[in-house]
Amino acid sequence: MEDDRPAPGSPEFGTLLRHYRVAAGLSQEALAERAHMSANGIGALERGYRRTPQRETLELLAGALALDAQQRANLEQVAARSRPQRRLGGSMRFPPLLNVGTSALPFAVTNFIGRESELEEIARLVSEWRLVSLTGTGGMGKTQTALQIARTLRKTTEQAVHFIGLAPVADPSLVATTIASSLGLHDVPKQGTLDTVLMELRNKRSVLILDNCEHVIDEVASIARALLSNCEGLRILATSREPLKIAGEHVYRLPSLDTSSAVALFADRAGAADRGFHLTAENEPMVAEICRRLDGIPLAIELAAARAGALSLQTLAEKLNDRFALLDGGSRTALPRQQTMRATIEWSYNLLSAPERRLFERLAVFAGGCTLSMVAAVCGDEGQSETEILHLLSSLVDKSLVNVDPDGEEPRYRLLGATQHYAREWLANGGESDAMLDRLARTLLRLAQDIAGTQPIYNARLDRSPKTLRTMRAERANFDEAMHWALAHRGNTQVGQELAWRVPFLQAKDAVHWLKVALASVTKSTPRPLIINLEIQLAWCFVDLRDHEEAIAAARRAVTTSRKFGDARLLAAARRLLGRALTHAWNLDEAEFELQQSLASWRKLGDRRATATTLSYLAFASVRRGDYLRARKLNQEALDVLGDTDDRSARFIKIELARAEYGLGHYETALAYSREVLPALEAEAAEGGSTCVILMLNQCTFLLALDQFSEAMNVAQRALAATLDAQNPRPDLAPYVAGSLAKVALLARGDGSDGHRAIDVETCAKLIGWNEAVCASRGESDPDETSEELSILRRELGQKRVELLLAAGAALDYGAVAELMQSLQRHN
Repeated sequence: MEDDRPAPGSPEFGTLLRHYRVAAGLSQEALAERAHMSANGIGALERGYRRTPQRETLELLAGALALDAQQRANLEQVAARSRPQRRLGGSMRFPPLLNVGTSALPFAVTNFIGRESELEEIARLVSEWRLVSLTGTGGMGKTQTALQIARTLRKTTEQAVHFIGLAPVADPSLVATTIASSLGLHDVPKQGTLDTVLMELRNKRSVLILDNCEHVIDEVASIARALLSNCEGLRILATSREPLKIAGEHVYRLPSLDTSSAVALFADRAGAADRGFHLTAENEPMVAEICRRLDGIPLAIELAAARAGALSLQTLAEKLNDRFALLDGGSRTALPRQQTMRATIEWSYNLLSAPERRLFERLAVFAGGCTLSMVAAVCGDEGQSETEILHLLSSLVDKSLVNVDPDGEEPRYRLLGATQHYAREWLANGGESDAMLDRLARTLLRLAQDIAGTQPIYNARLDRSPKTLRTMRAERANFDEAMHWALAHRGNTQVGQELAWRVPFLQAKDAVHWLKVALASVTKSTPRPLIINLEIQLAWCFVDLRDHEEAIAAARRAVTTSRKFGDARLLAAARRLLGRALTHAWNLDEAEFELQQSLASWRKLGDRRATATTLSYLAFASVRRGDYLRARKLNQEALDVLGDTDDRSARFIKIELARAEYGLGHYETALAYSREVLPALEAEAAEGGSTCVILMLNQCTFLLALDQFSEAMNVAQRALAATLDAQNPRPDLAPYVAGSLAKVALLARGDGSDGHRAIDVETCAKLIGWNEAVCASRGESDPDETSEELSILRRELGQKRVELLLAAGAALDYGAVAELMQSLQRHN
């Protein structure tokens, strides 16, 4: 007798299972992988061919689908109804499903954090454009962002919103089938799948979210074009690591998380991994640094935060040097390519052509980004044009493996930290690391030579023009990378040595480091002129740092080596430098001798610029002797020798001429010279120059002599701003700025309240104490410099109090002095 019970595993259970699978954006294969089952088994359950699942299978399916409590109960209820039993009447009913006009969205299992402004912008774009492609580096959170947009649209519009996950689709021919399945459509006899989708969407207002398109990009582009052309009410939001590149597409590149959102994400995920973790004022800076080093990539931050229970923040930060080892423990339920940073990047890498892969790997050699011309010079193959390089580079940008910064004089391209780590690994495996680093070092050497132009190094210090300093700021990390390989690793010692003396570093301390490393690498085969130039550059750096003892020692070595080598120009340059260093150290007799010897050589060699510069150095020494008439005469002779051939050198000579005029009591003339020169030099101060700051301080002195207190305070404050500039601080100049600011404040403090006046006077005393202490340590102490200020202080505070304040100021560190100077500025 035929049993009247429903067949085991009736289609009722299979229909609901399929509904939940499609809503989660999963293929049968993807669900099978997550649930640790076979794809055939999933198919059998959905078609009703398999026996009703056991409770263990139900648990696996519910977990893999991330069902909430109600959905889990629905699935269990239908499974229970499908078990063999005698039907007593009535009909089977499914639990209520979502409206057929929309499809279910995957449920969020974690909080969505940040991206408020991005979500607002993307939602606006979706309302204005029919096709928006959300692109970005792997792990940037494109899928979750798209889901947030979908949820917003569900709440704010009447459009049907469908989420189609394409990540599990390996075969491009199945894209249309996946879309149809997600829309709940069935095959129609004698009608193509795409036509079925078109018929469904043609007269409806809908939004399709096509997620993870990059591996089937051509097919998705073709289908999107057909859908948009035939379905007037349709809008598409696609997520992909590269654009679809079809007409009407608006591309939005999802950026990294900002610092506050990144920190909040880390705190949330770390708290989930370790209930004892709490974000505090003490640990927030370390968390922010970890997020910064992970480039604000959400996946990388989540993977790192998952380690918070096992590692301290300090240890976590230290282990970021080996990012892939640290970031290899993602969610087991995520798709394989989303479980680790390595898998995420490898997914994109495997989609590249051979030429794209080769360029991607070679780009890893740049530590600080690069321009197109640098890429062509370092990474290009023989015979490969810059146009071909640009085509490949643009493709890598489109595929979200390379970031581009369009600001500045020309675009700069760079790899994010984790991506670069991976590219370097491939570059090393291919045996090209040393070859690419050698190319980088040689390319940067050519750049440094181009900066110098035809100007011989022995005629002047390295170019510090604004354009040069902008270039150095952009290429600094690349120079460090090249010199570390060339010198520290002995990759190409001579190229590294050439770089060390030719590169106009932003900070003298950086230059000192590399010059010392270069000199330590000198061997018997090192060319003597190269050694001399290294010593000359080192001495100049110590002059800039006001380290007179080291400057004199390096200059003496350069003189000795030049004599042995027998090069008249190098010897003249070394002697001139030695004379300058001796002048700064107040060793004026020996300075005079060395400068006169240098001057005679330059005149004999017929070098006008070098002759003029040496005359101005002699003038500076005369100023220090108090012989202002001779100083003026020497500077005027220098200008006559120079003629109209070099405005920049003339400016420096006029600075010295202004000092001489001031010493002669010609304050108006001194001020006129400084006003003539200052505008041209002030731009250099904004780019890290120090000469402008010195000129400002000189101008303060001239203005005070003319009782122009208000302008003097204005100039002193500008000097302070240039000295404390965040990008290029100049602590070596701070003592002079402190002394000048204090002097101006004492003479120009005006009619402030008594309280403010008292604060200003005591602050001035501390600053003068620090100024005197630092200058004494440098051998630059001059009692006459502060006599007027000290008289004012003693009159207002008394001798004993002044001595205490001077001692307190002498003990301050640079940070405390910077705060005092800013405080004094605010009170004036």
